[in-house]
Amino acid sequence: MKRIGILTCLVLILNFTSRAQTDTVPVPQSPVTWTFDQCLQHAAINNLSLKKAALDLEQTKIKLENSKLSRLPSLVATAGQSLSNGNSIDPITSDYISQSINSTNYGISSSVVLYNGNQISTTIEKNRLLVNQQEYLFENEKNSIKLAILQAYLQTLYSKDGITIADGALAAANKQMVQAQALYEARSITLSDLVESESQLANKRYELIQAKKEHQTNLLELRQLLEIEPESEFDIMTINKEAESDAPIADKMLVFKEAIQKMPQIQASKVNLEVAGKNVKIAKSGYYPSVSLSGSLGSGYTSSQDYTFSSQATGNFNQKIGLNVSIPLFNQGQTKSQVQSSKIALAQAELTISETEKALYKNIETAWLNATAASEQKEAARISLDAASSAYELAAMKFAVGNLTATDLIIAQSSLTQAEQNLNRAIYLSILYNRLLSFYKDNQISL
Repeated sequence: MKRIGILTCLVLILNFTSRAQTDTVPVPQSPVTWTFDQCLQHAAINNLSLKKAALDLEQTKIKLENSKLSRLPSLVATAGQSLSNGNSIDPITSDYISQSINSTNYGISSSVVLYNGNQISTTIEKNRLLVNQQEYLFENEKNSIKLAILQAYLQTLYSKDGITIADGALAAANKQMVQAQALYEARSITLSDLVESESQLANKRYELIQAKKEHQTNLLELRQLLEIEPESEFDIMTINKEAESDAPIADKMLVFKEAIQKMPQIQASKVNLEVAGKNVKIAKSGYYPSVSLSGSLGSGYTSSQDYTFSSQATGNFNQKIGLNVSIPLFNQGQTKSQVQSSKIALAQAELTISETEKALYKNIETAWLNATAASEQKEAARISLDAASSAYELAAMKFAVGNLTATDLIIAQSSLTQAEQNLNRAIYLSILYNRLLSFYKDNQISL
């Protein structure tokens, strides 16, 4: 019976362990190959610049809450204990005595501002605007990170295609070297041609190494933007670059009209103008009188009197209330200077709006010009690539039968490689600037 009981317990334990392992939720792993959207989502959570901007926003919210609390009255509790010897004035009874006394005093006091030229209310309104402005600045920082990721993502894809081009050039150089060796042994080409083929092969190996290094450098930059750990595997998903690059180019004026309504930097500059207006009101409040109400309750005990602590606490209980009015008459022109400075800041804020709009239009105009140029360069590069490909095929056939020097074949191959690189560059530039125009128009970015 004992054996049956033990076996039953073991079965139950194993069954429980098996179910616990089955019910365990697997920890999600970061993808090895990242899409553009995954890069944006990861950066939105982990990018250090965005974390700093979020902290700045929280700091501004705390400042707003503190300004709201300034409307409330203050409340302070005090207590003191003193020992005096010799001729002195009793701090409780105010009698002149000549003996050692032990005294205790305690109380609470409160004060509240009733009026100070609406400075408190205006400060609250200003801080509320500053929170709004900081939210726009946070969105602007997010947009800056998105644009940086877009550029780094496309640059990485461009360099990845550069490896493919360099690898193809190396394969062609290898083939040329094999042909050159056979032709040299058949005495169809000179030693100079053979050496030039060897040199070309070495150059293409070097170019492939450079292309791989450039790609790893671009991956590193993107990895740091995303705050990905160095030991993590990381690569990015390719895109349909032909379809992306063939997208129509948006009208620049239409883009600007949309952008001026949506871009957070424009909205932040407009809020900054409102903040400057509040600062003028705050400065002008210095011309007005301030009114405050104060009050206190207190009591005390002294050893010079033959009464108990409780009886003295009742007998010495005192109350005080006061209304304080402060009228500014002359403060060396400080209020006037503050008002003048705040008005200058208001005028500067108006100029900042114009400057921000001007900078936005310049960015849009530049993106439109570059998109247009890249589209035209792409078409020219395709024609150039077709011509270079045909020229290289013809040169390769002539070299194979010994009717062309290695130098001429190398020139044809270099022209083909350059044409491939030019087309690749034009395609990715076209994608980049088209995406920029789309971003300015819709305040969204995608690939």
